[in-house]
Amino acid sequence: MKKFNFKQTLLLLSIMGATQPAFANSPWQIEGDLTGIAQTSNQSQLEPGFESSGDLFITYQNNQWQGTLHLEGNTTPRQNSVTSQIADSNADAFSATDQYDNGRIQLSELFLSFKTTRSDILQQLDFGILDATALFDTHPIMNDENTQFIASSLVNNPTIDFPDYTLGVVATLNAGLKPNRQSFVGIYSGEGLADSASRDYNETLDVAPDKKGLFIIAETQIIDTSIHHLSTGAWIHTGPHTELDNPNNDDLKNYGIYLTASHQMQKNTIGMHLGYANPEVNDYNMAVSLSVEHTYNSQWTAGLGGTYQSASSHTQLKDRQTIEAYGRYQLNQSDVYLTPSVQYLTHTDIGKDVMTANIRLSYLF
Repeated sequence: MKKFNFKQTLLLLSIMGATQPAFANSPWQIEGDLTGIAQTSNQSQLEPGFESSGDLFITYQNNQWQGTLHLEGNTTPRQNSVTSQIADSNADAFSATDQYDNGRIQLSELFLSFKTTRSDILQQLDFGILDATALFDTHPIMNDENTQFIASSLVNNPTIDFPDYTLGVVATLNAGLKPNRQSFVGIYSGEGLADSASRDYNETLDVAPDKKGLFIIAETQIIDTSIHHLSTGAWIHTGPHTELDNPNNDDLKNYGIYLTASHQMQKNTIGMHLGYANPEVNDYNMAVSLSVEHTYNSQWTAGLGGTYQSASSHTQLKDRQTIEAYGRYQLNQSDVYLTPSVQYLTHTDIGKDVMTANIRLSYLF
């Protein structure tokens, strides 16, 4: 398969970004990002690496409905790089790769959104190929690997068994008919594009096999303002999961609960993730993440966060910790951001504690 040519994609997306103002008064809208991340570590067995990615969102909006197309591309990570060997170090990698882990350009999302006016409770309905993390488990300062933390456990709650891009339907509800309260209920196919061995669309669109199951999730935002954020949710994955200490039992369900919260105090925002999942099928079934973001001025922002993952009692694994600190600089009030960061990860996949040094360059349009 032809490798992902990032230079050509950079040129294409830059042209799209440059033409964005032409769509200002049009029902068509174009948004996207380009991100490159260089990583190195204190372990000689891990090679330095540079991975890059790009997203392009094209939307068409009418009075009552909206159509969204999301194209995504990744470069091919080096086999022995920090990104490839330390799974929690880079949430931006491997989001668009084929069955051989080669980077590619892919259609990640394609869905319709309908706004409702005849119901006091149902506000919007989305269906198509969706990203479950776009609406669920969102957070003001721990949710965007392009501008915030890059460690996976500081981007999404690591206890939630999200499928990759997959067929689904999501209802947005007015919870209790009160302002600042919203609920989301999503039903997705249990196996997404990157979850199958072939990583192709035939598998993704085939909803017949019983082995896939369903991923069902519900979340309520109790408070959602620019100052306060508090939401809680529960989920179940009905696809078959293998019991950790009994491999012959491969028909268990996975389930869990979670909570996200944040509070802004002038130039500081503090945040938290909590999660619990079925200890019979998850290596790490409990997690807590804490973070703080400080805005120094219009150009400089700093963040510090950490995640503690508790190993299931059904395994012999040790608990894991991930700590990350970053400083984000916005270049000349533009949409270009330069972000150096450092990470410290314990009990990693290579059996050692690892410290990484990273630098990220992001362009948003």
